[in-house]
Parts: sequence; C-alpha cells; structure tokens
Amino acid sequence: MALKKSENCPNVMHVFDHFHVVKLMNEKLDDMRWVQYNMEKDINKRKVMKGTRYLLLRNGADIFDKEYRTRLDNALDMNKPLSQAYYLKEQLRERDGHSPISK
Repeated sequence: MALKKSENCPNVMHVFDHFHVVKLMNEKLDDMRWVQYNMEKDINKRKVMKGTRYLLLRNGADIFDKEYRTRLDNALDMNKPLSQAYYLKEQLRERDGHSPISK
C-alpha cells in the first residue's frame, strides 16, 4: 500500500532548481517552435524559422555572431508567440542571476 508523501514526511517541501526549470522551459520552447513552423503557410517565413532551434535554446547573451543574432531576431520578429516564449525563457535566466537579456 502506497502512502502519501504528506503522511510520511509532513514537513516535506518541493524544491525547483534552476537547471531543471530552464530545461523544462527549453523543451516547451522547442515544442512551440515546431508547432509554429508546421502551422506557418508562408514559405519565406518557414525558411527564416528553419534552423533556429539551437539559436532559441542558447543563452541569448552568448550569441555574438552578428549573422546568427540577425537570424534569431528575424525569426522572433515575425512570430509573436515564439518571441514571447523566448523572452520569457531569457527573463527566467536573468531572474536567477544568470546572463542578462541582450535585446
């Protein structure tokens, strides 16, 4: 018979560490990127979005190459849901004392 945690450890507390929270956020961001890409009908917009996976998942402050930064900015500018999720992820990093948002 399985007992509830609250019965065995009444003072137990859930703890969320930064690594796993960011990992979950990155997984959801990647899922959203995939859905947005598949929903997009405009071929030119799909071309811009294609290949942005690792740019979206990287720490935004670590993208120094101007070409990659421009590519990421273009993809975010034309896709509001993806942009909101990306900046939410970057704010999460900033909130926990990690690298700042670059835009």
